[in-house]
Amino acid sequence: MALKWSGILVAAVMATLTVTANLFNTGRPGVPTILNVVGIAALVGAVVVAIAAELYSRIDTKLNGLTELVRERFDRLDAETGDRNSGFVEGYLLSHGPEASVIPMPNRPGRRANE
Repeated sequence: MALKWSGILVAAVMATLTVTANLFNTGRPGVPTILNVVGIAALVGAVVVAIAAELYSRIDTKLNGLTELVRERFDRLDAETGDRNSGFVEGYLLSHGPEASVIPMPNRPGRRANE
């Protein structure tokens, strides 16, 4: 929010300075064009920064809300379904000991392994 308010402050100051310089310069040759261009460019830049900061803040808030919603739905889905096979897998692993051997499946007769 600090970036947004600093952009608004800079825009207000630059607008005031540019308008004041042009108003109080009566009777003289006029304010140099480069001064007006720099003032207006700074004003526009500050307004763009303020708008971008506000949009970023809004998008960040919406993304945080969406993230929380998805996390809550996943938590609820996990609580509803659970892991129904965990007891079977744990029992199987415990019954075979920590170093269960892997037994290769035999080839069926009439078929070659390279096919």
